[in-house]
Amino acid sequence: MLSRNGLRGTAAGVFLTTTVFAGAFYFGDNESTAETFEDVTEEEALEVLESSGFVIKTLEEHNELVESEASLEARVRELEELKADAGNEEAADEEETVVQDMVYQTALVVTSGMTFGDIAGILERTGIIDDRSEFNDYISNNNLEMALRQGEFIFDSSMTIPSIVSELTS
Repeated sequence: MLSRNGLRGTAAGVFLTTTVFAGAFYFGDNESTAETFEDVTEEEALEVLESSGFVIKTLEEHNELVESEASLEARVRELEELKADAGNEEAADEEETVVQDMVYQTALVVTSGMTFGDIAGILERTGIIDDRSEFNDYISNNNLEMALRQGEFIFDSSMTIPSIVSELTS
């Protein structure tokens, strides 16, 4: 904190500095420090700017450019959305194709005490068959419940239910 004399000294310094700058501003030679500007015509100003590499447009031309830019940006957004939608459809088609083309394969060991219901569950979980009830219906409709044989079998998802059951019963 400043003492009383220190505060008076600071105030006197500020006052003196302000007085010197005010005198220089009001009584100084303005013409030597400031350049004099002539009246410049619009054509001369345009010529100077164009020679410096600037492009000059009227307000109307500027507004037209802004409008065309906005419409182009809107069109780009539309195209990106269409591209994204098409990409999603292609990805879905490719995924569907991959799922359809993918063949699952499993080795199954049939032991004593296993039923066709147990086997249907295993085949459904491994992706060999799509529906366990379809498999069980085929067994029931063809009276094959007691024809299951033990052994080791290899199945893949391209096989039909009749060919799977044929291997399990023959």
